Amino acid sequence: MSQSPAPRLPFLDKARGIALAAMVVYHFVWDLSFLGLIDPALRDSLLWSSFARLIAASFLILAGIGLVLAHGQGLDRAKFLRRLALVAGAALLVTAGTWLVFPDAFVFFGILHAIAFGSVLALPFLRLPFWLTLLAAGAVWLLPFLVQSPAMAAPALIWIGLGDRLPNSTDFVPVFPWFGFMLLGVAIGRLVDWSRFAGPEPATRPGRLLVTAGRRSLLVYLVHQPLLFGTLWLVALMVVQRPDPEARPFLAACHAQCAANGADAPTCTRLCRCALEATRAEGLWTSLMRDQLSDCQRTRVEAISRRCAEMSSLR
Repeated sequence: MSQSPAPRLPFLDKARGIALAAMVVYHFVWDLSFLGLIDPALRDSLLWSSFARLIAASFLILAGIGLVLAHGQGLDRAKFLRRLALVAGAALLVTAGTWLVFPDAFVFFGILHAIAFGSVLALPFLRLPFWLTLLAAGAVWLLPFLVQSPAMAAPALIWIGLGDRLPNSTDFVPVFPWFGFMLLGVAIGRLVDWSRFAGPEPATRPGRLLVTAGRRSLLVYLVHQPLLFGTLWLVALMVVQRPDPEARPFLAACHAQCAANGADAPTCTRLCRCALEATRAEGLWTSLMRDQLSDCQRTRVEAISRRCAEMSSLR
């Protein structure tokens, strides 16, 4: 069953634009931290990780609302499959691109993968009562806290989100619990009378810019990070100080030990930089290099190593 195209709602387009702007800010700071232009520990902080989760949740909620607006009165099969192919194809591009840049932490099930897969899973809920969809959303959120199985952490199943560990990935949005946010969007889409939001286009330039970005959200998503990372990488080549010769043996040994513990290369880089900077800042570097640490100093170095491992997300 097909239906006439749903009218564009500037309100929702602007909401998508705001989510995109937040995402650009997040990736800008993440890139600065990863490339050593600001504190490397910032991007692994609880506050910044929570910001990333909030952005991902907003994209999934908006995707659920959009699914209702486009197909809530009847599935337009051609339109749905065309959009699904675009999002799934973009997800594959992200996988390929991140595999080239971060082979040890590439994106195999990120936000675009979650939207594509979730769009298919959400189809049965488009005609169900919103309260039933809310119950399903709650179940999806709750299940990962009740079920954590080593078997579900296998490479072929870890994207489901019921494993007992997290994979090394720069963007991981598994089905559980994240599909719950798309179901929440579907429930909101069913509950709200969206005709009340069919207002005029924004009068201000920033508002119009957000609306335009929201209407081209997939393109913005694909283009912004390569541009940001590429530009900041060139900046980092010019301004980031390279380790002095005295530090190179320490960094090489640190990297080797870190890799032997199963960590990926970016994590090892963060950990070893953290350890180097901290031992120097606390006046332990000379004694460490001369192997003349006292028992008290050795205990302090071990504490620094543990703190740096935690800050670098080493598990």
